[in-house]
Amino acid sequence: MVDELIARDLRFAYEAGGAHAVDGVDLELGSGELLFVLGPNGAGKSTLLQLLCGCLEPSAGEVRLRGELLAGLD
Repeated sequence: MVDELIARDLRFAYEAGGAHAVDGVDLELGSGELLFVLGPNGAGKSTLLQLLCGCLEPSAGEVRLRGELLAGLD
């Protein structure tokens, strides 16, 4: 199976030098797979989803969709 969405060492902080809302996430999702994100308030669930859809740019790491860097797609 070809991975559709891949995240490697994904990190994001809302303030430079601040605590990471997402810290070191690795993820591989294939076509047709489902992902559930569970956790308490403030755990970074919404931030992770915003990174995976390209609404936020990671402070480190990368997200690829079908092999292409998400940041480079229109």
